[in-house]
Amino acid sequence: MKYYKKIISTVFVTLIIILPFSLNAQFFFPIEMPDSTSVTQPLNAPIGKPYGGGAGYFPIITPEESNIVINTNDFNSLKSVLANASFGDIVYVNDNLQIEIPKEGTLIIPNGVTLASGRGRNGSQGALVFSNNFLETDYLFEYPAISAGKDVEITGLRLRGPDSTSSSTNYGKQAVAIKQEYSMNLEVHNCEIYNWYVFGIYIIESNNVNIHHNYIHNNQNPHIGYGICNRNKTDTIISYNIFNRNRHDIAGVKNTDMEPPSYTAQYNLIGPESYSHRFDMHGCGSVDLYGCPNMYTKDDASPENLAGGTINILNNYFLPMNYPQWHSVVIRGIPRDMANIIGNYFPNDYISEPDYPVVQTLMWGDPVNSVCKPIDTSYEWNLATGAGGTNPTINGECVYNGILQVEPNHINLVDNVIGHPIYIRVINWDVQSSNQVWKIVGPEIKFTNLDVSSFAYGDFNNDGRTDILYQDDISWSGLTEWEAITDQYNVDSNHIIDFNGDGVEDKLNIVHPSTIWP
Repeated sequence: MKYYKKIISTVFVTLIIILPFSLNAQFFFPIEMPDSTSVTQPLNAPIGKPYGGGAGYFPIITPEESNIVINTNDFNSLKSVLANASFGDIVYVNDNLQIEIPKEGTLIIPNGVTLASGRGRNGSQGALVFSNNFLETDYLFEYPAISAGKDVEITGLRLRGPDSTSSSTNYGKQAVAIKQEYSMNLEVHNCEIYNWYVFGIYIIESNNVNIHHNYIHNNQNPHIGYGICNRNKTDTIISYNIFNRNRHDIAGVKNTDMEPPSYTAQYNLIGPESYSHRFDMHGCGSVDLYGCPNMYTKDDASPENLAGGTINILNNYFLPMNYPQWHSVVIRGIPRDMANIIGNYFPNDYISEPDYPVVQTLMWGDPVNSVCKPIDTSYEWNLATGAGGTNPTINGECVYNGILQVEPNHINLVDNVIGHPIYIRVINWDVQSSNQVWKIVGPEIKFTNLDVSSFAYGDFNNDGRTDILYQDDISWSGLTEWEAITDQYNVDSNHIIDFNGDGVEDKLNIVHPSTIWP
């Protein structure tokens, strides 16, 4: 039996109360900023949930707690059931079903209805809802696979589109998985959303959208292939997702004379494969696509060319990218409020220099406003040549070193880390099963050469889930960041490791991401 104890002093104490998550509730705590301002960050992922959902995720809705259970692959049957569902109903699609959406077909989820399946429960992948069709609608996006009303929850499903590639063969056609517009209160969680070519999730002027614990990949249209797209006034919260093989994992766009989008992206794991930058915020789009004036003729400070409202990019993990390599974050103009890029881990493998994870492009005409000027000349600045080798003072980019604490052009960079090795903490959630599934549960940043055999295990906070002790640090349920030990704990060598409290033995492993990437 071992004893671990470490006493530390703290300047302040923050009390966080974790309540059961509900669609209409968000829990926030402040993040201190060096300039004494603050942003808010949602606490929407209780301990015990793996990145990307799936194996080990909870809670997962069951057929027994649902009002209606779908047992047929017939699209029209599901469409009819949803059309007649009432506020508060849960429509469960049996896990083994595969429902094809016909051309110009859309599942409309009415206000207050939940559409669910069982992804991650007992090895289930969840029901598959899929489309093999494109629509040639000139990007009007009239027929998404799912159209969500107000107060809607979508969980535990696989949503598969018609094209996993970045080929230009289907350029100009649309394929969109989920759309909510002119509404509010949407929660999408524990889903796999892939192969939609244009948008995985499309949010248009909707408030209080929460997208968490999904695996979003292979949405790769060569022009607008986005995992998540926010258009006009939004306040989307995007947490604990796994992104890979999207042209942009997250993007924001706006129409002329409309309020710009805002989003918070936090604690996401961004995979190694893409052919463009990962997190994006447009200024104004081009006239044929989003109804904006020609972006190259507008002054960069013009309200018509605001690049987002408030952009919070917090504590995300960007894995080293396969060739070709791109920046992690690009802000294409000046945010109306601020782009807070805080506490992220960026790889050390950028196109031109090793320290350019964040780029702000200022491309709109007036050379005075387009020159990158630091507010404090003691900081080192780099002005990259614009696309096509054009004059950098006119079409250049402001390139930021992610560890600088400066605020030029409404970009605030604090406490980011560049080039640190990132390992992946994975768990086999069911050691006893013949269908063992390893699942990513978090990046391993603090220690790069961990010897898992030196870990000590126990349920030290009596929540029914195994915690990990390592020297003077603890990780709750094996998922949280390491934190200093403040109490004394007894270690039982016979403790059965069970990180999610389901009564089944689990196994932990630490690997380099290239050996485990899904």
